[in-house]
Amino acid sequence: MTYFISLIKGIGVFFLAAIALYYGLAFIDRWTTGFKSLFTIIVLFPLALYSAMYMATKIIPDRIGDPWQTIVMVLVLICFSGIYKIKHHKKVIDSFQSAAKALGLEYHEQLKLAPALAENPALQRGFMPKIEQALYGKYRGVEVIIFNYQYEQQSSDYPDHYFRTVVAFTDQKKKLPEFYLKPQGLLRRIVKGRGIFSREDPKFSKRYSLTGPDEKAIKKFFSRRKRETLLGMKGEWAVGSAQGYVVIYADEKMDEEVEPSPKKMGAYLEQTWFLYDVLSSAGAAFL
Repeated sequence: MTYFISLIKGIGVFFLAAIALYYGLAFIDRWTTGFKSLFTIIVLFPLALYSAMYMATKIIPDRIGDPWQTIVMVLVLICFSGIYKIKHHKKVIDSFQSAAKALGLEYHEQLKLAPALAENPALQRGFMPKIEQALYGKYRGVEVIIFNYQYEQQSSDYPDHYFRTVVAFTDQKKKLPEFYLKPQGLLRRIVKGRGIFSREDPKFSKRYSLTGPDEKAIKKFFSRRKRETLLGMKGEWAVGSAQGYVVIYADEKMDEEVEPSPKKMGAYLEQTWFLYDVLSSAGAAFL
């Protein structure tokens, strides 16, 4: 009876270790920024390694020797990583397909951007850019493309990974000037700096950096209403306008990737549409 209870406990602990390993790897794969990154290094990495080692010791008895247990531990890590990747990949595709159906858009796992869109100033950040999981079609009569955009930027001795969900609108009937708007860095928020609206609207200039080849046209285009709309929106946003495309994405945190559920993706699309609609509403007047 004692042996049976011990066996049940052993099997239970083994499966708990397997669960800890699987979800530990899942969080390690995603938690790459801020406090979550620190938690990953301090807690999740040791937890995953300990769980894999525990499973290895139960599969390979101690009398066979440590080298074989180490080999099995590595194989366990590889197997669980593969299982997680396959399941996660399928879950992401299913979620995007559901969102596409709910929003009346088409889904493509991989996307090759048109040269005019790929050259948009809002998509020229960092290095090693990655674009995937795209929805495209028409939203309120305007062509739209939604996709995940990742890139890296060098910070100290190692690169930081940034996640964005981009919404790109294009309507050939509306001609907007070329510009690039992004949140100001911390130093520029503290120290008064130069900007297109540094005199007329210092509050706007302190919060957003606005650049472009034709400052006079940009100044005329960005009316007080447009500036106030940007200041009043929740969070911070990046907007790039060039060659007929207006690219918009949330740009406040390192990880701004939107969960691809129909509800959250729909709410995000509506936010970006609101901003696009305000920015493009005076396009005819600009001409």
